[in-house]
Amino acid sequence: AELRIDRVPRTVVMAEMAEPGNIPSLILEQPPDGRLRSIYWVPPVRYPDGRLCLKIGGSLIADPKLASDEELVSWFHGNGSPDEIEALTETVRALLPGVAITSVTTAPCVITTTPTGYPYVGWLDDGLAVAIGGNGEAAKSSDEIGRLAASLFGADGWTDSLSADTFAPQ
Repeated sequence: AELRIDRVPRTVVMAEMAEPGNIPSLILEQPPDGRLRSIYWVPPVRYPDGRLCLKIGGSLIADPKLASDEELVSWFHGNGSPDEIEALTETVRALLPGVAITSVTTAPCVITTTPTGYPYVGWLDDGLAVAIGGNGEAAKSSDEIGRLAASLFGADGWTDSLSADTFAPQ
């Protein structure tokens, strides 16, 4: 059976900064750039190459979908969406006006979405379970999603107070 799931291309921007000070994590609905529905960023991290970068991503108002495997492969051979890169970069500049961005690097990414808005965590067949479809917001919940998925294989199965039906694969 084929899961009801969409593959949505996203672009990640790494904004290199000198010493930006203390910037906390951020999740923001309706960011200043009207092309974006929402954004997230994580505090700047010093990478092994010595660069100090703030990682930002988000969702465009008009999220495209990747229908074919060929489109998916082509997407990963590129640098992401120029429109999304510009919107995310301008958002960093608007929200951190006193912080100079010294360079920007980008990477393509793909998220999986479900029609329910919840990840699928459940059995597909005898001995085959899935944990997929984070809807672009599962990174913060990945430990818990993994715990729920692992519980499926335990002697007691799903014992969480959350209803297994909420997460049932479709």
